[in-house]
Amino acid sequence: MAKEMVIKMQIFLLGTVIESITKVYLRGTCGGNFKRRTTFLLQEGYISEDLQIDIEWIWDLRNNMHLFQLEDIEWSSEDYTVANHNRAVRAFRELLDALSAS
Repeated sequence: MAKEMVIKMQIFLLGTVIESITKVYLRGTCGGNFKRRTTFLLQEGYISEDLQIDIEWIWDLRNNMHLFQLEDIEWSSEDYTVANHNRAVRAFRELLDALSAS
């Protein structure tokens, strides 16, 4: 259980950093909530659909930090695996690469 909670925290932090990156990158261009910004990034060709799916998946997991919104018991969650951690890190790096290239 401790390993899963460390992974949860790492995904939470990646989601928070991704949110900030999109907000700063799109300042003055596209405001609104996180998913509106990811839709804008997709429509304008900055990111692929696969990357949008991954960063929105991270965002949804990140929002599980709000305990009052949880539907299931945390320690039985299958979301906080090494494979999902690696997926989150890959998506974060892809986002950095995509925004650096434009």
